[in-house]
Amino acid sequence: MAAKKKAEFKRVLIHEDKKLFEDFQKQFKQYKPLLENLKTEYEKLEMGPFSNKTFKDLLKGGIVQFKKVYEAFIDKELDKGGTTSLQSVRKRLKRGLENNLSGLSSSLDKLKRFEPRYSKYRGVSDRLDIKYISYNDKLMVFWINREDSETLKEDRCRTYIESEQEKLAYDSLEKVRKAYLEFMENAKPFRGVGSFDMGELKYLIPMGVNSDKNPQINTIQFKQFVNNGKIFAGFDMTMASRKAKDGIQSAPKSNSLHSSDVLDNILDNFS
Repeated sequence: MAAKKKAEFKRVLIHEDKKLFEDFQKQFKQYKPLLENLKTEYEKLEMGPFSNKTFKDLLKGGIVQFKKVYEAFIDKELDKGGTTSLQSVRKRLKRGLENNLSGLSSSLDKLKRFEPRYSKYRGVSDRLDIKYISYNDKLMVFWINREDSETLKEDRCRTYIESEQEKLAYDSLEKVRKAYLEFMENAKPFRGVGSFDMGELKYLIPMGVNSDKNPQINTIQFKQFVNNGKIFAGFDMTMASRKAKDGIQSAPKSNSLHSSDVLDNILDNFS
């Protein structure tokens, strides 16, 4: 009997950054003056109405490819006028192509080099790419249409779990998050002095130290937290753990948080 084929994992959406999408929309507005200028320069050539195809072709092929389109347009217009045999006229007109296209070329260059301002809390990767912008031929406006909006959200705003192993890791991390919140709530009575954040958990539970696969709670650091309301990085000790509650002493650094001999020697130096 053939083995049953394992079902393909269906990815799970775990986050959609709506604020980032709003930021993209704000960035789009910054593009508008340059987009309108590009359209104006194109219309000066009297090649017909500006369209989304024209816009995308300009972005993809640049002015070099567009020059070929413009030359073909000039030839076609001359043919219509019955000037097929007047090669000298054609040559003179084509020699003026560079000047005719200079405005469009400059506008396109500025558009491609433009870098919209984005939230100061975000990185360069959160800048809106012009490829998500299109031109509505009917409304005659630039926009981010529904299809492009969805693509933009998928590409830049959404985070997925892509495999079963990722799901197991994420579910475990969610348990850590909840346990941390529970710990912070239960620890409130001891936090009258100083502060405590997630990063300081490494001093309470020295995970990764000496490749320990089963790290234990550092009881001395825990008592420091209970007695003083904060964690003391490294080997800062409080005599409250072993002696009278008469203040905090600073001890030499060590590579181990677990050696009872080292800890005893350090504490004996305080006697």
